[in-house]
Amino acid sequence: MAFGATSKGGDLSAPRPRVAMLVHNAVVHDARVLKEARSLYRQGYVVEVHGFDPKTDEKIKTVPGTDVQIFLNSFTEPSADSIGQGSERIRNDGRFTKFAREIVQYAYRVAGQSEYATRGLRWLHIAAKKVQVASRRTVNRAKTESMPFTRYLKNIADRMLPSRMRGRRFRKIAERLIESIGNRPKPDVIHLHDTIALVAARELRQTYPDATTVWDAHEIYEDLAQAPPYLSRLNASIIREASDCIDRFITISDSFADFYASSHKKLPRPAIVIRNATEIMPPRADDGRLHDAAGLPASQRIALYQGGFVTHRGLEALVASATHLDHDWSVVMMGWGPIEEKLKDIARAGPDRDIPPVCFIPGAPQADLPYWTAGATVGVIPYEDHGLNHRYCTPNKLWEYPNARVPIVASDLVEIRRTLDDWSIGWCLPKSPTPQDIADLINGLSEEEIAQARKACAKFVESDNWGVYEKRLVKLYSEIACPPAPQQ
Repeated sequence: MAFGATSKGGDLSAPRPRVAMLVHNAVVHDARVLKEARSLYRQGYVVEVHGFDPKTDEKIKTVPGTDVQIFLNSFTEPSADSIGQGSERIRNDGRFTKFAREIVQYAYRVAGQSEYATRGLRWLHIAAKKVQVASRRTVNRAKTESMPFTRYLKNIADRMLPSRMRGRRFRKIAERLIESIGNRPKPDVIHLHDTIALVAARELRQTYPDATTVWDAHEIYEDLAQAPPYLSRLNASIIREASDCIDRFITISDSFADFYASSHKKLPRPAIVIRNATEIMPPRADDGRLHDAAGLPASQRIALYQGGFVTHRGLEALVASATHLDHDWSVVMMGWGPIEEKLKDIARAGPDRDIPPVCFIPGAPQADLPYWTAGATVGVIPYEDHGLNHRYCTPNKLWEYPNARVPIVASDLVEIRRTLDDWSIGWCLPKSPTPQDIADLINGLSEEEIAQARKACAKFVESDNWGVYEKRLVKLYSEIACPPAPQQ
């Protein structure tokens, strides 16, 4: 579905092709979306990003460094009253769990040996256990994050939603994105990110039959580390149902491309591999901000983790490893997330030292990240081999650390090991590493090894950076839309 053809360099008199990107998040922290939007903008395309964020009143933003507008959408989330009459019991952690357990135990005693009653009570027991787990997790999170009552009730409901109900919520987000596009001039290319935006694919195909649809898969959505089974099934069905509405397919690595080729044969082939590489930056001297924020002396060596604090990333083992590190090393955790308080509890259980073995600091803006990262001695990616999405992952950190000339200590996962081995930019941990394993590897690193790996990091980012993949993106767009004159 080519929009047209012009001479090389674009036709200044021709209308500039319009690109509508659909994203299910607030966009401003999605590095991949921002890089792609900037690259297409620099090539002369009119790019608009339609995102979703129910937590902000600011509905229009711009991609930094460009005129690309971000249109943020939302819908009204359910109130506490709509979630059910049991909300007051859920409000008090433990009290609701005890209530549910007592009801089940009493019902078992009354039912006796009745076969049908027992079957029904088993379902009640399962439901009570789900309530117990959901309420405990969300209330603990509410305590640590000062989460509003209505929000953590919604989180409880989300954990217990069957896939059909979850699909309805996805559909509501997709409808808002469709409406957002409808309020703007007709696009020539519709670029869908992740799976929630993909829900809109069929309706968008009917509404804009002449537009080319590109799907950009950031993850293996059927085997996400943090996703329950019903969500994996839902994501798989979304992809199957939308496959015949997709004209071009982008993903993040060769391993991901192989997975989608074997699991979703209706997706366009070949997949265009655009990795999560960073925009190359000149070497940044350490200005001391990382040590200052962590309260560490300038001489202290830092093992840095930057990113989200979520389960199955091996962060518990990383924090616990600080107990076994030599005293001239500290672990710095830079970021935020739902297990932050748990990680701090692990850190507090460690030894007291004049120089703290573990420090927690807030995440940094994307534009400033290299300045912060430059203060680390090594960057750590301790992800667990939990699901295909982790096994074949290539997180942004795989480029963010070397871009600041910081070598990597990482889990032995397929794509990560391949990158570290090919470029000699770091060291792989043993399979399923213990805290002692992590500490032993870090303690064993010599100054010479670290210096050599720093030099290799420079060569890596010079050869494998966003500029390489920007060319692939631009080539793809030149095939499906009339290439405009680049921005001056």
